[in-house]
Amino acid sequence: MGTCQIENLIKNKWPGFHGIVKCQFPSLPIDCDNLCILHSQRLDKDRVNFFSAIQNKLDNNDFDFKFVLFPAAISFEDQEFSYDADFEDAIFICSADFSKAKFRKLANFTAAEFCGITYFKQAEFHGDTIFSFADFNDEADFTASEFNAFSIFEGTNFAKYVEFLFSIFSGRSIFVDIDGKFSANFQDVELKNDGSLQFQNLSLANCSFNECDLRLVRFNNVEWRIYYGRKVIYNEFYYKHDRFYKGQKWIYPLLEQLYRYLKINYESQFDYKNSGDFHYGEMEMHRRASKWRWFPFYWYNLYWVLSGYGERPSRALGWLAAFLAIFTGFLAWAGLNLDPKHIPAFGDYFFYLLQKVTLQRPSWAEPVGFGGKLVAGISVLLIPGQAALFLLALRNRLGRRR
Repeated sequence: MGTCQIENLIKNKWPGFHGIVKCQFPSLPIDCDNLCILHSQRLDKDRVNFFSAIQNKLDNNDFDFKFVLFPAAISFEDQEFSYDADFEDAIFICSADFSKAKFRKLANFTAAEFCGITYFKQAEFHGDTIFSFADFNDEADFTASEFNAFSIFEGTNFAKYVEFLFSIFSGRSIFVDIDGKFSANFQDVELKNDGSLQFQNLSLANCSFNECDLRLVRFNNVEWRIYYGRKVIYNEFYYKHDRFYKGQKWIYPLLEQLYRYLKINYESQFDYKNSGDFHYGEMEMHRRASKWRWFPFYWYNLYWVLSGYGERPSRALGWLAAFLAIFTGFLAWAGLNLDPKHIPAFGDYFFYLLQKVTLQRPSWAEPVGFGGKLVAGISVLLIPGQAALFLLALRNRLGRRR
């Protein structure tokens, strides 16, 4: 019986792998690939011998677990990895618990596969941390974990929910090219000591950022949830549909702050299109929190209806056209005295109104009676105001884009 042939197996099955994998454990007689108790892909391998081999490596500060298949639940709780910990291409068939583990050097989980629930609660990563192309097929929990150096989640597959509640990022951390339904909670994450958090080429439609200072987070080519035609953060969608939170007004100031932070963030990047979208959300949360919300002529209600808080030019243009049509109809009902005398047509009413609201003094017509003068006077107030709202919204959506 010779030693484990994992190196030959890797060369044959994964020719693109350029690392070094050497194993001195004896191969198993029952393994057709001549692999040892650690690297054997057989799920029926002896559990007692397997965990004994794992403990032997830990006792000798040997943290090379590349291509190891863990056939049962494994716990590294409170384990201190004083040297590089390498779990590249490792397979965890059941749950894996790294709670309170301390990774003093490199923590490499590239292409690792986690089939069960995975725990990294209160784990400390003091060296570079790599979860690129790892597969989390069940829930993952990084609650209160610390990332003190460079960390990357590139192409990582999170099939289910992942928790980063109260996590601390002191180094540069990147989530990039994550496909599918990325559902995560980044509530109360903290950036310390010039740490940074970046999201790139992924969807954040199902990610929560409650109590997170989004002014400090970098967003590059990310997708947000679309709700009633506008971009929203998941927190608003969740609060609106969850039975416990639905209708509770204390959540609106929290959401308003998140939208304000996002607006400031995108403004600092000169991305005024997205900044405008989140300005809409900020104003909407402020309006909903107000006790005057149910009063139709409350200023924020009017601002919302007439122009979408200065961010919806099509809405503002629609109301401008409606006001012109409505006041032209009222003027036709009240009547006009024309000079020279003739029966006025619709065009006469419209052009008289147009001249009036543009502060011209049409001498060729005069409204009939008090009703006609009232309509003409009110139109001079409302129609130019709506035109100004339209121009403001048009500038916000088009004029500032770069």
